[in-house]
Amino acid sequence: MENMKILRKRLRFSERDDIVLLREVLGQNPFENPVSWAIVQENMKSLTRKNFSVRTIKEHLGLIIKLWVKEIDGLKDRSCIEYHPTEKQTLCAEVYNLMKEFKYEAKKTKLNQALDKSKKLGIMAREEAKNSVLQNNIENDYVDHDILVDHTYVGAYIEVNNYDSIADVGSNCSNVPLLEQCEPQSVTTPDVRRTPLFTRKSDVFGCSTRGTNKGQYFALREKELQLEEKKLALEERKLKLAEQQFELASFETRKKLELQEKQINSEIESRRFLETNLDNQNKLIHLLVSKLNN
Repeated sequence: MENMKILRKRLRFSERDDIVLLREVLGQNPFENPVSWAIVQENMKSLTRKNFSVRTIKEHLGLIIKLWVKEIDGLKDRSCIEYHPTEKQTLCAEVYNLMKEFKYEAKKTKLNQALDKSKKLGIMAREEAKNSVLQNNIENDYVDHDILVDHTYVGAYIEVNNYDSIADVGSNCSNVPLLEQCEPQSVTTPDVRRTPLFTRKSDVFGCSTRGTNKGQYFALREKELQLEEKKLALEERKLKLAEQQFELASFETRKKLELQEKQINSEIESRRFLETNLDNQNKLIHLLVSKLNN
């Protein structure tokens, strides 16, 4: 019965279990000899009455050390605070030194690996999007620089030509009679057109469309990453639901077993009661028989 309860109950590490695990790891040193993990597991089972697997013990040990390292890094920033380590923290420091000495690295779970992978992909996508935006800004600045044309030289050219034509008209007027001078002279303005732009409109729109295509690509990529994160969250929910169903089923079976045990105990008690009654009746019969014989 006790073994069944140990197997069916949801196993969780308590603070005391963590200290027991750290002590056993320090005593057995499984980093040097991996076979010692089985000894650590057996000792944990006998001391905590919880049947943790070797894989669970390894993963939980890595989690304890990771949290301890994060806590120590936080304390480094706050150097003015006095540090009084607890037993668990001192054990974590010793285990951490052992892990560094034997170059042991805790393996990550599949869920943590997937989350780390999606996080790295998200960071890469953001960096690429940032670089593409910078590149598009540089290209747009270059295009704007090409589009800006100084038209002052056109006006200067027109003014110079007009001045030359007016001077020609004045010289002509001085050489002809007065009546002819009064006749209006046709002033010809040079047919000066704007110089064509260095960059065609299609080139400008081509740059902008390339930028928008990159932006759309990274937006789609970010959406894909969000979908992957949602899938991971959904799988995690499914696992939690399965665990809850397993706990519910184990609770129901445990209740059934308890009821059966109570029924068996009640039957045993009723049998004992009947046996005592029969014994008493036999004693009375013997007394009566002995009296009759006397």
